[in-house]
Amino acid sequence: MTDNFKLLSDAEHIRKRFSMYGGSQVVQEEVSFINTEFKKVNIVGGLLKVINEIIDNSVDEHVRTNREFATRIDVDIEADGTIVVSDNGRGIPAIEVATPDGKEYQMVAAFTRARAGSNFDDSNRESIGMNGVGSMITFVTSSKFDAKSSDGKLQVQMVGKDGQIDRIRTKETSLKGTTVKFRPDYAFFGMENIDQAHTDIIEERVRSLALAFDTVKFRFNRKTVKLKFADYFGTCDVFNTEKAIFGITKSDGSFQSHSLVNGLSVKGGTHIDFFISAVIGNLREVLKRRRKVDISAARLKQHLRVHAIVNGFPALKFDSQTKERVTNSNAECRDAIGEFDVSKVVAKLMKNAELIDEICAYTRLQDDLNAKKDLGKLEKAKKVKSDKYFAAIGRNTDRIFVVEGDSASGGLIKCLGRKGNAFYALKGVPLNVLEVSHQKFMANKELSELYSIITMFPDAEICLATDADADGMRITGLVSLFMFKYFPEHLNNGKMKILRTPIAIGKKNNEVKEWAYTFADVNKINHKLDVSYVKGLGSWSEKDLKHIINADTMDEMLPTVSIADTDLFTNWFSSSTIDYRKEQLLQSAPFDIMKV
Repeated sequence: MTDNFKLLSDAEHIRKRFSMYGGSQVVQEEVSFINTEFKKVNIVGGLLKVINEIIDNSVDEHVRTNREFATRIDVDIEADGTIVVSDNGRGIPAIEVATPDGKEYQMVAAFTRARAGSNFDDSNRESIGMNGVGSMITFVTSSKFDAKSSDGKLQVQMVGKDGQIDRIRTKETSLKGTTVKFRPDYAFFGMENIDQAHTDIIEERVRSLALAFDTVKFRFNRKTVKLKFADYFGTCDVFNTEKAIFGITKSDGSFQSHSLVNGLSVKGGTHIDFFISAVIGNLREVLKRRRKVDISAARLKQHLRVHAIVNGFPALKFDSQTKERVTNSNAECRDAIGEFDVSKVVAKLMKNAELIDEICAYTRLQDDLNAKKDLGKLEKAKKVKSDKYFAAIGRNTDRIFVVEGDSASGGLIKCLGRKGNAFYALKGVPLNVLEVSHQKFMANKELSELYSIITMFPDAEICLATDADADGMRITGLVSLFMFKYFPEHLNNGKMKILRTPIAIGKKNNEVKEWAYTFADVNKINHKLDVSYVKGLGSWSEKDLKHIINADTMDEMLPTVSIADTDLFTNWFSSSTIDYRKEQLLQSAPFDIMKV
């Protein structure tokens, strides 16, 4: 085993185990944000890593000097694939520092040694680099490397390749700044030269930095890069927090995010989660209240695309060396983002008709699909086992009577018989189905049973039979709402009817001679008759009930109900129209389905 033992240098280990430091060495399909859109591209992540590390050095110089230096940063890609990055920063101090191999210039150590740099103070670090490995990874994986840095007194130049220094030169100068000219070892990344896809992504990187740091004049391939939020992210609703800028627009069907944090392009992270979670929570409530749309947080999030610019984020943490996701705690994100009024954010989003209409339409479509799936389970039931249901006798079910209580159903069965007639006895006030979820509807035993029964006999008439009082009218209204929502065809083809039952009868010699359906008509009963009031179907004597309700009188007593006005149900049964109902009741205008 000792024969295989090796002690690799840092440079050797980076090349041997590159994925630990720089990501992939091979072409992979990834989704990148390019020119305001998320696009699938075939790229080598490691190649972009070694290029961006040098660009990040110049940006860090600007950040570390409180935006005073490195106010100009140029990035150029030459025809042979050579990358040139230059800035007008302070330059790396031309001083010697102690290393394990003796003294060497700080600039040389910064580019050739791991764990060397100025980013190790995490208490207030706002720079992009954090581990002191980045510059070395570029040097080690470059077939040509030429770095010059001037501090206003001395220029230090280091030339090398493949992690090996060829020469170091110095000369006196009054200039300041750093220029790094290098050609990545494209063969190491499975390429011959840089292609258009990688060039586009590097250009997009410069564009993102120009947006994040408007105090820097950026140039790419000798052209000035200057743009606004919409130029980079596309059209968004833009929101300013105390310390950051966020943009929200509609997604392509799944949640998307792209942000610039301290100038670094990241795909997402806890800073996005912190902001969007607060927005979604408030937006859900507003949609439910104002648009009658009940959508889960997860489904709502799928409709959104979020962008952000956050500068001055101290002690950034990432999920890996590739720095794709921020992993700082919620408390740290809150401090970095600053205060914001979530209600104002939501109010502005609600004015975005394209976004909100899409959310509502999608939600209703999904609800419809879920409803069909759920209701399909009920439709499969060939038999309904229930103590509330009395099936018709014979081959045909011509009418299904939905009645108020067991006593009422018993009386009707005695009067009409069960040949061709089925009966379902409601117990109490049924569920208001106007705004309930399909899951809640499915869980309601009475209405799910009734749904199955009606589905079994689609040609049967549905006859509502309730008491002629306020409770009966309420039940009639709620059952009509149920029919309107789940069986609207019955309201359009004359298959929904309501059994009109008298509230008073006039008798002579203990036999019913006349009856009245309203209190106003009671006075029209012959005054010579004995008038008595009846509370409901369950209180009728069998003899009296048979006299009024029988096969011969059914057509007269079963007027057809046809409802085309959706507002009728919204006004009387919605949780948001309480004021309307109060006004109507004060005007003595109760819900009367027979007046529609």
